Amino acid sequence: MSSAAVQADPTKNKFFAIYLTSIGILGVGLIVAGVLLGWGAWVYLVGGILALSGIGGGISMLVTGGAGVVACPKCGHGIEVLHISQGRIVECQGCGEWLEGSREMAPVAPDHVHPYPVFTAPMPEHGLQWVAQGGVVICPCCGQPSSAMKTVEGTSALGSTAAMISPISVQRVVKLEVPICPQHDDGVAVFIDEGKKLGFRSIHYMRLFRQANGL
Repeated sequence: MSSAAVQADPTKNKFFAIYLTSIGILGVGLIVAGVLLGWGAWVYLVGGILALSGIGGGISMLVTGGAGVVACPKCGHGIEVLHISQGRIVECQGCGEWLEGSREMAPVAPDHVHPYPVFTAPMPEHGLQWVAQGGVVICPCCGQPSSAMKTVEGTSALGSTAAMISPISVQRVVKLEVPICPQHDDGVAVFIDEGKKLGFRSIHYMRLFRQANGL
């Protein structure tokens, strides 16, 4: 499969330009009004946050290319992206192909192992099956026989923030025993903020895991 160029999205970029400019102007206006009318320090704080958000966001969009869209090289499905000039890995929602790149997106190599567990699969609700060869569970990174199991957990980011300020913990935590080998103990991660998902460093293992669990 060939690669595809990311095209700028004029409509979205215009929206972001108006939105961020409005926030910046509102922030500066609050600061000026606070000085002239003596509204107090809280106005400077709110105004400063808005001004920095608007100005900083606008500069970031300009530097990184803003919003864009790329047609999946495999199926043609349009994939929306932000920060055109920055590298990314995304899954096409049209055909399930994983793409990588920045201004140019191409399918991820079938044997690629990423430094982080970016390739995701839904977490089976019941009867999770780890990939095995010859009856032996294999390492999620290198495919060698697994030597042990390790407990990994996923925690809701929102729950973690709330727990810091609330006397009652509202965290959601999911713990899971995952296979490891002497060289790799970080091949799997658990994500629960947008539905329970497992992340894998190896795209090949992720695909084998989906097959083994009927996903």
